[in-house]
Amino acid sequence: MSIREARADAPDNLQREAKSVLATYVARVARVALLVDGFYLLFFWAVGSFWLSVVNVGSLLTYALVLFLLSRRRLRWAVILVWAEVLLHVVFGTLALGWEAGFHYFVLPFLPLVAIVESRRRAVALILLVVAYLVGLDVAVSITGPLAPIGPAPMVIVKWFNIIGFVAVLAVLARHYRAQIAAARVRLDRMALTDALTRLPNRHHFEQVWLHEVARHRRTGSPACLVLLDLDHFKRINDQHGHAAGDNVLRARAVLLRSALRDVDTVARWGGEEFLILMPETPLREGLQACDRLRRAIEAQEVPVGGQNLQGTASFGLTLIEARDALPSAVSRADAALYRSKQGGRNRVSADGDSAPDLQPGPA
Repeated sequence: MSIREARADAPDNLQREAKSVLATYVARVARVALLVDGFYLLFFWAVGSFWLSVVNVGSLLTYALVLFLLSRRRLRWAVILVWAEVLLHVVFGTLALGWEAGFHYFVLPFLPLVAIVESRRRAVALILLVVAYLVGLDVAVSITGPLAPIGPAPMVIVKWFNIIGFVAVLAVLARHYRAQIAAARVRLDRMALTDALTRLPNRHHFEQVWLHEVARHRRTGSPACLVLLDLDHFKRINDQHGHAAGDNVLRARAVLLRSALRDVDTVARWGGEEFLILMPETPLREGLQACDRLRRAIEAQEVPVGGQNLQGTASFGLTLIEARDALPSAVSRADAALYRSKQGGRNRVSADGDSAPDLQPGPA
C-alpha cells in the first residue's frame, strides 16, 4: 500500500475501530442490564408493583434484541434501542418511585461514551440534550410526586441497588476503555518498531537489537555477523511494472528472509530495497554460507504480479561485529562489501576486506 493509499484508508480504519469499540461496550452494557432488569422483575413482582414488573419484562426483551442485533452487525439499531430503553426506563422508574430511587443514574454512564465516539459538536449537543432531559424529569417528578410509591424498606433496596448498578456499569466502562488503551499502546509500540510495508523491524527496532548484541559480544566474545543486502535492479521493476508491483516484491522478499533465517537472527528493512540482517553467534564462514543460501532462495523466488511472475536477484555485503562497534561503522563496512558485490556483477556475497576478502561465493 502506498502512503497516499494509507492516508486515504486512515479515516475508514478509524471509523471501523470506533464502531468495534462501541459494539463491544454496548454488548457488555446489555449483559449487565439483563442482570439488573432480571433482579427488578422479581423484586417488583414480590413487592406488588405490577406495572414496574411489566416495564422490566420489556427491558429484558429489548436487551435480548440488542444482543441479537449486535450478532447481526446492526450496531446502529442496537445503539438506538439501548438509548430508547434507558431513557424510557428512567422516566417510568423515576415518575413511579420518585427522584430518590436513583433511576436517573443509568443515563450518566453514556455521557463519556458520547464524548469519545461522537464529534465534538455532536457530543456537546447530545450531552446538553441529556442534561435538559434530566432537568425536565426532575421538574416533572417534583410536580407529580411518585405515581406508584412503595414502602420505605423496598425503597432503600431500590436506591442502593441502582447505585450499585450504576457503579457496575461505570466499572464495565472503565475496564473496557482500559483494555482499549492497553491494546492501542501495543499497536503503537508495534507500529513504532515495524516497517509499515514489509512488517519487518524498522531502523529503530534494529538499533535496539544491535545494542543488545554488541553488549553480549563484549561479554562472551562469540562472533556475530552483520549483513547488508540490496535487491538488484529494483528500480527497473518500479519503472516497468509500477510501484505497486515493487511493493509486492518487497513484501515477498521480506517474507522469504523472515522464514529462511533463524529465530535468533534479526532482519530489518533498512531503506528502499535494502535489508539489514544481524546474525548472533555466527562465524564469518557460516555467515557467508547463510547469505549464499538466501541469495539462491531470492534468485529462485517468483513473485506473481499482474498475471506474470517476476524474478530477481540480490547482492550481499557481510562484516563481523567488533567489540567497540557502533552501528554506523559496521554498516559502513558491510556497505563497502556490498559495493564489491555490485561491482563484481551483482547476485553474489562478499565480506568486507578486513574480515575475509577471499571468501566470496560467486553467482549461481
